[in-house]
Amino acid sequence: MGLRSLTRPFTDAGDSAKEAVGTKVDEVKLRIVRSLSSLFASFLSTLIVIVFVLTAVAFLGVALGHWIGSLLGSPAMGFLLIGALFALVTIILLCFKSKLFINNFIRKFIAIFFPDDDE
Repeated sequence: MGLRSLTRPFTDAGDSAKEAVGTKVDEVKLRIVRSLSSLFASFLSTLIVIVFVLTAVAFLGVALGHWIGSLLGSPAMGFLLIGALFALVTIILLCFKSKLFINNFIRKFIAIFFPDDDE
């Protein structure tokens, strides 16, 4: 019985440990790729929706400004009122930004990076 036969179980254990660590590293890499791709898809879809909503709001604001201006007899007054309405909406959104946006984004990021493994 040589020294090699005595150290063989330790060598096998070391190889198994290296393989287990390599497998765990691959699993972490796959989870990161999955989370980042999900985050990117969510960001891109949100960006597209925001662009379309802002375009619609801009056209509706112009149309509403013209309409109110024709009712008041002064296009400048119509656009001034619409500008004031947009400023008021912006102030309201800024006052409630934590409840409306930040908390929802935090929950969304947590759901993306720490998904339930019930799938």
